[in-house]
Amino acid sequence: MTISSANELAAEHRKQLLAEFMRNRRVAHEVLFRHRHPLRTPSFHLQMIDAHHGPLPKVVIEAFRDAAKSTVAEEAIVIGSLMRDFRNAVIIGASYPRAKERLTAIKNELVVNRAVNQLFGSVEGDTVANDDVEGPACAGAVAVPA
Repeated sequence: MTISSANELAAEHRKQLLAEFMRNRRVAHEVLFRHRHPLRTPSFHLQMIDAHHGPLPKVVIEAFRDAAKSTVAEEAIVIGSLMRDFRNAVIIGASYPRAKERLTAIKNELVVNRAVNQLFGSVEGDTVANDDVEGPACAGAVAVPA
């Protein structure tokens, strides 16, 4: 196998993965955020993933404390941003510092997540400020208090 054919094979695999991510966002969460989920994904997380990526423009997710509601939402925003499901996102928190915490976690995944960088390219060098993120590799997001 030559380097050229290896690159073509890698490009084809990447294309297939991205197509699967478009069809099944559960797979995108599983592949891109494997490092965040050492245990099997519980069924209610799958319901949250479906709600975040579903057709409804607004959803309410209620779950017990420490149910990973914010974690799943952060992942959904990363995926939605990379897949260009939206142009801008507003991260609303109980306070400005809490909203920034969520945005910081999202920016961290965009910058250091190896799977994200391998499939979508690096966002390093894009605008990644204290309270917003934007660039050609992803849609924009900003943190605001409730």
